[in-house]
Amino acid sequence: MHRPLVAAIVPTHNRKERLLHTLRCLHEQEGVTPAIIVVFDRCTDGSRDAVLQAFPTVHAVEGDGNLWWSGAINAGIAAARALKPDYLCLMSSRRLAGACRHDKEDNVGKDNFGHRQ
Repeated sequence: MHRPLVAAIVPTHNRKERLLHTLRCLHEQEGVTPAIIVVFDRCTDGSRDAVLQAFPTVHAVEGDGNLWWSGAINAGIAAARALKPDYLCLMSSRRLAGACRHDKEDNVGKDNFGHRQ
């Protein structure tokens, strides 16, 4: 069975803990092969080092601090093109994934962001 390659583009600026949580959730997805691209827009909180240590397969793109969301997404898409993904998943660091399987809370009936359906 073909598992589609999904390039998840995650722009971030100094949201280390939320970012690490989101990456754990993305790695738990079933039925797809995730290719995760994190655009670090001049992070100063150690998020880049923490991510690359915990998730060495993440593709890191560096920003100059002036990308904002749209510029970071564009930089991520440019990096994703080389991977030839079947799909793109565009994310926002302000609204990163909430509850996922590794959390202790009961996620039954919740969507990817931890909201009740």
